Amino acid sequence: MLIEHNLSKQLIRTFNKTLYRIPEIEPLKKPAVVALIINQSDPYSICFIERTQRKGDPWSGHVSLPGGKIAKDDKTLVDGVIRETCEEIGIQLEKECMIGNLGAIEAPNNLSGKSFHIIPFVFLVSDSLADTAFVASREEVANFFWVPINLIYREQGLTMIEYAGIKQKTYPAIPYKQYFIWGLTLRVLRIFNNMIKTEALFDNQ
Repeated sequence: MLIEHNLSKQLIRTFNKTLYRIPEIEPLKKPAVVALIINQSDPYSICFIERTQRKGDPWSGHVSLPGGKIAKDDKTLVDGVIRETCEEIGIQLEKECMIGNLGAIEAPNNLSGKSFHIIPFVFLVSDSLADTAFVASREEVANFFWVPINLIYREQGLTMIEYAGIKQKTYPAIPYKQYFIWGLTLRVLRIFNNMIKTEALFDNQ
């Protein structure tokens, strides 16, 4: 179980070293960025979005973290993740809220099978900033919701779901209300969890 007392300080200590090795846009493969936004409320929670059903979108209808592709006008990956988050859920993230990143993760496109890089950035936000969230782009986002970080760490209720991408496969998924957190998003969360575990932020329960 996560120790919530002084959790913000512990998270900052965990990811602080990654602030000095933020990936550059070049030479990454078709880079995309996502924001792992942690609300410092009780309980600490992570923001997820339900993507709008769209033809040609390999993640159509999936649960994901806010984010998207880097645009030509984005000077850095951080600029891109701040812009994408605002465009999707209206939260205006500040660079001062960013506590680190998970590095560049290579992943396949569900439809084409070609790989790309995704870079998750971790942000700690206040309750008041989290409350400014809304569905800013119906074309991209059907809904957003917050999941307690402890549930994510424990992978509470972990199950298997079927998905027909390039091939019909079953995948592990964390259920939450009517949603399933799985695939690339679950992979990102497991990297996040492993980084936290190395800092011994958990009690013995």
